[in-house]
Amino acid sequence: MVKNRIFFLILLLFPVFAAFAQDADRADAANRRRGIQPSGDPGRISFSVMNEVGYTLKSVFVCKAGDKEWGENMLSNPLYPKVRVTVSIEGFDKDSLYNIRVQDDGGDFYSKYDFSLRERITVRMVIDDLEF
Repeated sequence: MVKNRIFFLILLLFPVFAAFAQDADRADAANRRRGIQPSGDPGRISFSVMNEVGYTLKSVFVCKAGDKEWGENMLSNPLYPKVRVTVSIEGFDKDSLYNIRVQDDGGDFYSKYDFSLRERITVRMVIDDLEF
């Protein structure tokens, strides 16, 4: 008799726990789409870079504002015009500002300086970002 009641209680509560788990999964998925990593992965963030410069990009570099080195190219394949790529950086600090620099296949550089990744989910690189 006790086993039947426990089994009945489990059957009764299972949908409630399943609903909570689905809500948590949906929230994590929505945060990842916005470039916010789950709390289990602190210090790493992903965000999108959108190529709106009109030329194919061959390099994407990101660094903290004030750093003297750009670091390594984050692209493994060319980024064609009107295409977006998601990149991730380690050592993310939500209070820091960042710089991004891209290079097109003609050798020109485009840059944005001192932006917050906390506020941006997609960084749009446009022709006005061209360095002279």
